[in-house]
Amino acid sequence: MDALTSTCTTCGHEPIAHHGSVESFRLIGEYWTIRFDGRTCNVHDGKGLGYIAQLLRVPGHELHALDLLAAEAEEGACHHDDCDADAYAAVERARLSVTRAIRRAQARIAACHPTLGRHFDTTIRTGTYCAYVPDSRLPISWELG
Repeated sequence: MDALTSTCTTCGHEPIAHHGSVESFRLIGEYWTIRFDGRTCNVHDGKGLGYIAQLLRVPGHELHALDLLAAEAEEGACHHDDCDADAYAAVERARLSVTRAIRRAQARIAACHPTLGRHFDTTIRTGTYCAYVPDSRLPISWELG
């Protein structure tokens, strides 16, 4: 957000105030429309945003980086017999790829919605296993799509 104009520096949209307790993370066309803490912003689609949406669907549960990559892997699946030879390397590549994509998405969200960026910085864990772990004292309900 540009402090002087109150417009998103990422997408140029004005923030939209909402009064409700349910937050929203929805893909509409090529943009994710994200509502949190009474404000809405739009962020252009990217892999990391999809991974975040998967984590938001199962708060408090760990998802393996390979599971987050599953949809992409099916599209470009390798059918060579020797591709399973180094499972550790495959897991490490998945961990790095997912972590980088999520961190890039978090930075793009923070540019448009600093409050949500801080929330995700403290509640999204990345690594071989990734998770969205919100504070249990402050329950958050997400509408996803």
